[in-house]
Amino acid sequence: MNQNVIPTGNMDPVYYLKRWIILNTISSPITGFEGLLPPDFRSGERLPRLSISQDMLPPENPTYQEIVRAFRRIGFVNIAENSYYRIEDNVLLGDATPWNVRIVNTRIIPFDAVAENPSGEASDWCRQEAESRS
Repeated sequence: MNQNVIPTGNMDPVYYLKRWIILNTISSPITGFEGLLPPDFRSGERLPRLSISQDMLPPENPTYQEIVRAFRRIGFVNIAENSYYRIEDNVLLGDATPWNVRIVNTRIIPFDAVAENPSGEASDWCRQEAESRS
């Protein structure tokens, strides 16, 4: 396991927790929540830091075409550059670039893509794009 501490200078820790929960439901769970660390007040942090662990992944980046095919196998449609959407559970993955995903034994593992459940107009737009590109 590779261990990291994520500072929260730009984001609320809840954002990261939601993101990892979604990513862990897409493929093999690879990000584990280990605990909270107090903010580093000397550097201006006000929110706690998250301590996580992640499985080691192969270093090779997949090609764009491999990513599109692998996501399609699990129901995601490429709706914009490096963005994929799955209608069935309203999951949007952004920044799913070759350096943020890996393919291991034909399974795609988006370990650093931006994952969310869009709502309102964003969800409607994603659904329309996915349906038109399916």
